Amino acid sequence: MQGRSYRQQDRDGHHVIRVLLVGGEGGIRPEVGKRIAQAPDLLVAASVSGSAAAVETLRRSAFDVILVDAAALGSDGSSVIRSVAGAASACPPAVAVGPDGDVRGAARLLASGAMAYVVDGAPASELAEAIRAARAGRRYISASLRDRMAFHYIDGQ
Repeated sequence: MQGRSYRQQDRDGHHVIRVLLVGGEGGIRPEVGKRIAQAPDLLVAASVSGSAAAVETLRRSAFDVILVDAAALGSDGSSVIRSVAGAASACPPAVAVGPDGDVRGAARLLASGAMAYVVDGAPASELAEAIRAARAGRRYISASLRDRMAFHYIDGQ
């Protein structure tokens, strides 16, 4: 997923990464937005519920990264990522946030097009690192899940 270029700068002239948060019917969980807001180079530019609202918002505004709150969406996180990627002509990279122990769920989200997966409760610095990596076109998986994912597939589970 590659987004259209949109450059916004802070007061010091540094590039600010505009993030679209996508959550479930109840919206995005507040702690996710608060963790993003701790990074001076990240801006929560909009927050929506569900894939239809995400697609409409992407058609109206430019974003650098989409953050999908998979825990708030339940099993719908993968379908949101696929819907957004299929409907938006210039779709920004997606970062998924979800449970720490769900190796298969994380793999589904990454296979559906997410560039990064961050476990719930990860420090704000890790979430920011994943968003920056996705924006730069690099993959990212939380360290606490990386080894388990590798051994899960090596062991054939």
